[in-house]
Amino acid sequence: FRRLVSATGKLFFRWWREATGPLQGNKHASLIDALLRRLWVLSPVILLALILAGALGFHLFLGWRARDLTDKALASAEAGSLQFARRQIAAAASLRPDQPAVQRASALIESRLGNPDAVRLWEGMDESAVLTDDELDARAEIMTMHGDDGQFAVAVDALAAQGGTGRAAELRSRRSLRRGHLEGAIAQARTAVS
Repeated sequence: FRRLVSATGKLFFRWWREATGPLQGNKHASLIDALLRRLWVLSPVILLALILAGALGFHLFLGWRARDLTDKALASAEAGSLQFARRQIAAAASLRPDQPAVQRASALIESRLGNPDAVRLWEGMDESAVLTDDELDARAEIMTMHGDDGQFAVAVDALAAQGGTGRAAELRSRRSLRRGHLEGAIAQARTAVS
């Protein structure tokens, strides 16, 4: 074992001396031979650098592509192509499932489609995320239809705090009506109108 360690250490020092030493020594007849030998000696380092650069480039490309698909999915959803937007955001989620922008866009699109799984998507999001007015409205809408009382209250209160008090009252009225509370629905509808 000692001999192996000693031989490995000597091999490394010989390699380092040849890789960083003077370019043209007595061993090489011409400068071209010396350059080719230096490239051959440095080839493992060059190969490792190329692999690392390729991995970094691939990682950055996937992040860019996920952001691009997310932007396109939101644009498709705004244009009314919700099924196409769903396919685009699914492709973005397959590239970067933990990216907050992808999660938010996925929850928004699924909410607009009326998918009950959107409740789980909204609940799985980071609580420190600042939602836009459109996202707050979509979350409140889906919680009105499929959320439990706590989820509904949080979503509608956040919508009202952002300035959507009329819309919040409208959603409370719809929820009361769906539950058979006609008096509460009428009171909330009056609040929404005023």
